Amino acid sequence: MSQTICYRTLNKKPVFALVGLINIAIFSYAIFRLWFFLLYMQPRVVLHNDTYKILSNLLLVAFFIIPHSLLLRAKTKVFLYRYIPKGLYYSFYSLHASLAIILLDTYWQSSNFHLYSLKGHQESFFLIFYGLSWLFMFWAMVAVGLGKQNGVEDWLRSLQNKKLQHRMPRHGPFLITRHPIYIGFLGMIWTTPYMSLDHLFLSIVWSSYILYGIARKEKILSTNKKYIEYTHKVPVFPFSKVSIDNFIFQKIGRYI
Repeated sequence: MSQTICYRTLNKKPVFALVGLINIAIFSYAIFRLWFFLLYMQPRVVLHNDTYKILSNLLLVAFFIIPHSLLLRAKTKVFLYRYIPKGLYYSFYSLHASLAIILLDTYWQSSNFHLYSLKGHQESFFLIFYGLSWLFMFWAMVAVGLGKQNGVEDWLRSLQNKKLQHRMPRHGPFLITRHPIYIGFLGMIWTTPYMSLDHLFLSIVWSSYILYGIARKEKILSTNKKYIEYTHKVPVFPFSKVSIDNFIFQKIGRYI
C-alpha cells in the first residue's frame, strides 16, 4: 500500500516536475561546492577530537560510496521502481551524490600534516591543469548529454512523455579515452596544488573506487560486439597503449 502511495504521489505531474527542479538546483550548488572542496579541502565545521575527526571522515566516505554503488545495481533499481517512477530514478541518484558532496565540503576534517603546498609558478601550473580537468569533465558530460549524468534528461523526457534514450557516444572526448568522465574526475582529484594527509587518503579512496567502476563497466560491456571493436581503437587512459589497458582491465575484471 505504501509503495503505491509513494509511486502515485511522485508520478503526479506537479510533484514529478518539482522533484526534477529541486535536483537541478541542488546539483548545481553541489558542483559549485565541489570546485572549492577538491581544491582546498578546508573544514567548515571543525571537530577538536582526533577520534571524531577520523570517524567523521570515514562516515562521509561511506555515505558517498556505498549508496552510490547500490543505486547503480540492477536489483536496487528493480526494488526502488516500486516506489520511484523510472523517469525520476536518476534524479534521486543525483540528489544523493549532491547531498554527499555538500556534506563532504561541510564536515570533512582536515589534517595538520601537509605533504606539499605549492606556491608561485608551480601552484599556477597545477591550477591550470585543475581547471583543464574540469573543462575535460564538462566536455565529456556534453558528449554524453549534459543532462544525462544528473538525471535531468530522463526527467525531462518523461515529463514530455517521450521515450528514454540510452546511447553510447563515440565522439569528442570518447575518441581520447573510453571513460572520459572518470578520467576527468581523476584529474580533478590529483591536480590540486595543496595536498594534506587527509586529502591524500580521500584521493586514494576515490581513485580506487573510480578504477573499480571502470573495471566493472568494462566487464559488463565485454559481451557487446560494438564495444569490443571500440576497445581495439581507443584506450582507457589517454595516450596509453590500447593493448596494455585491455590486458590490465581484463585481469581486474576476473576478480570483480
